[in-house]
Amino acid sequence: APLNLVRDDAATVTFVGVPEAAWLVSASVVPARGYSVAFQGGVPGSPQVFATELTAVDWVKVSFPYPTGLINVYRDYNTSASIAAAGSMAELDGSTGDKFFYDAGAGTLHLKAMAKSNRTWAALFVVAK
Repeated sequence: APLNLVRDDAATVTFVGVPEAAWLVSASVVPARGYSVAFQGGVPGSPQVFATELTAVDWVKVSFPYPTGLINVYRDYNTSASIAAAGSMAELDGSTGDKFFYDAGAGTLHLKAMAKSNRTWAALFVVAK
């Protein structure tokens, strides 16, 4: 924080952060929608996305500027294996949260948070190589 969160229908909310935890932003969002993050300060080096209270078909797509596509994205605390890079936004959209897409031309990272079977949450961790 501070940052703006913009839903795919242009609904926007601004977060200023919490004095004791300015690095944390929490929001209730509508599933099956895309959200873009516009950081008002610097882009975090290792951003994390958590989604909770998900049903088996729920997903949330989060997009934000990121300086490089040379990254690993870890899912659900499994830091021994990065999820795969999708070759296109369509491939990401068709995935089950097991891929990420980096748009090098726009410098934008796109993540899709979707719970694995028998879970109600998803966690994605971005780490630069």
